[in-house]
Amino acid sequence: MAKVNKMCVKTVAIAFNVLFGVLGCLLLGVALYAMTIYDEVDEEDYENFHKGRIAVLVIGTIILIMSCLGALGAYLETQWVLILYLILTGIGLVILLIFAVSLSILKSVILDSGPFTNNMTVDQAHNTTKEWLESVQKWAECCGWENGYQDWGQNIPDSCLCDSNDPDSPKCHSLSNHTVGEDGSSVLSSKVIFSEPCAPIYIGHMERFVNAAIGIYFGLVVIDMIGMVLSIMMICQIKKYVPTSAFYQSPPTYSDLNNKPLC
Repeated sequence: MAKVNKMCVKTVAIAFNVLFGVLGCLLLGVALYAMTIYDEVDEEDYENFHKGRIAVLVIGTIILIMSCLGALGAYLETQWVLILYLILTGIGLVILLIFAVSLSILKSVILDSGPFTNNMTVDQAHNTTKEWLESVQKWAECCGWENGYQDWGQNIPDSCLCDSNDPDSPKCHSLSNHTVGEDGSSVLSSKVIFSEPCAPIYIGHMERFVNAAIGIYFGLVVIDMIGMVLSIMMICQIKKYVPTSAFYQSPPTYSDLNNKPLC
């Protein structure tokens, strides 16, 4: 019965580490695929894109190495390999828990922190911040930060302009403005701009991203704990299972004892 349980734990441990290795290969594939789309990434987002690709590459490599180590230890039933795997998974578990708990605690701080502090308006912000906001306005189809187009004052950028082919869209707002012409007369001009401010849209995207990151971290924590439990069970099974043929010998016969030499 013990041998059956041992084979069952061994099979589960190997299958688990194989699936874990497949996950690592998928992450490596994503990182390698990201290398082929460098040209499609904007210069402003290139640095963050590069950091993300490196992070995925490192995580995928670590997962692949750990899975190979666990599968090898389970297949060969080598105690020191399984102990090494247990130690490394324990270290990984602590690191993942630190990241997951820290991110959960700092979630509100991350979401509340914006580019504009101390009641700073968009018009008073640094040029780099203005350029960042304009890039957000393009992909999020919004204008301004919290108060909409009013955050820009009289200097509404072109990134706020709504698609002229669909001026009746709920996202669009027609804005009329009086300007002074060259002859000093008042000229009425109008433009169609995005009506929604960017802060709710951007914070919503950030919240989904942070929640996904927290979910991934805690998911890896669960996977790590399963790997630790399987390795502990394998180590215990190896210690319990001792072949009887190696230590058991039949008792000597009477004639063997009687004919035993004195020295």
